[in-house]
Amino acid sequence: MEKMFLIDKEKPSQELIDSKKTKFMVVLNEGNNGVKSRYPMIKEYILDHIDDVEIYGKWDEDTVKGDTRFKGSIKFEDLQEKLSDVKYSFMVSITDGWVTMKVWELISHGIIPFMHPNYDNQMHCNVPDYIRISEPAELHTKIEELENNPVLYKKILSECINAMTDDDFSGKKLSDTILNSCPAINKVGIEIKPFEHEERELDDW
Repeated sequence: MEKMFLIDKEKPSQELIDSKKTKFMVVLNEGNNGVKSRYPMIKEYILDHIDDVEIYGKWDEDTVKGDTRFKGSIKFEDLQEKLSDVKYSFMVSITDGWVTMKVWELISHGIIPFMHPNYDNQMHCNVPDYIRISEPAELHTKIEELENNPVLYKKILSECINAMTDDDFSGKKLSDTILNSCPAINKVGIEIKPFEHEERELDDW
């Protein structure tokens, strides 16, 4: 379901990938909504290691205490433009094991999205194990490794991008999954037609 974000998107172009200038950026809300705050994880993995990182999202001022690395929320369109310039990011789940649309949003912008140990620990996402991080030092070591090894960088980014299929972008995968998960519909004899993606001009709507 989280791949819904990809419908009508497309894989990042090589031109976009080659034009990136921002090494690392984080897009993450605090998430302090009665569950828990992500701040301790961000401090351990990011804040204690990088002085000039930009972190976008909604954070309580009492939590960040004037830390200028927290940039607050920005418009969706402005965020998408910023993401197009980023090479690496980091994701933390609000609850152990959860997967969000964030992984696919980042990859669709040509970003390698490193995962906190609590993100997708059930291995639902078909991404390279390389981006699954077990400790803070590993995150920063791997970023530098990729920066110094263009061949490895291209390999890992390609494996991330290839985790998104044409059926994800067209909506066929989501449609088929929903229909195939409804056996009750079949039992009453309703015909389930395969998904057909039809290109239409704006005037057709």
